[in-house]
Amino acid sequence: MNLVITCPRNLESETEIEIRKILNEYGDQESEIYRSNMRGILFVNTNTEASKIIDWVKRKIIDEPWFIRYCL
Repeated sequence: MNLVITCPRNLESETEIEIRKILNEYGDQESEIYRSNMRGILFVNTNTEASKIIDWVKRKIIDEPWFIRYCL
């Protein structure tokens, strides 16, 4: 796992959809998303370097602050 995503408890399904949308827009369609045993925590296994995805999301948030709703 190379990304840990947190979200509000009981919103894991919505967060998973959001993460998949983010990764697809970035260009990574082969990533895998797993839920942890604790509510509000998801893991992502991606072939892309995690720091590049994080930098891309940061730039995207500056341009479109509404882009992220569930990921904390």
